[in-house]
Amino acid sequence: MRTTGTFTHDGHQLAYDVVGDGERTVVLTHGLLLSRKMHRPLSRRLAERGYRAVSLDFLGHGESDRPTEMTAYSMRGYGRQILALLDFLEVEQGIVAGTSLGANSALEAAVMAPDRFRGLVIEMPVLDNAML
Repeated sequence: MRTTGTFTHDGHQLAYDVVGDGERTVVLTHGLLLSRKMHRPLSRRLAERGYRAVSLDFLGHGESDRPTEMTAYSMRGYGRQILALLDFLEVEQGIVAGTSLGANSALEAAVMAPDRFRGLVIEMPVLDNAML
């Protein structure tokens, strides 16, 4: 069963879904211009394996607020949104898995608070000055 909710972070509403009720939490973060909907099939599979899968819509994506100020958007800010979601859900330690924008945001969150994560799954990060 999927539940949907919102929470407030820095004065903005962020939307999320939760699938499953396992003791271990996996936060799934989407790519640029996508939404948490991209993780619905993966969320179901994780829940079947005993995890609580949480998918977040970053600011400006999906059903989350879309502020018009450019300063509202940054990788560091998206990393803070992941940490704020963990705080809101009262998760001490979780796993974060991200694709593209979500991968970079997961890395930011892990740098800010490494003790909050049991693991990272990073898919297609966009790294400055990266080589093929």
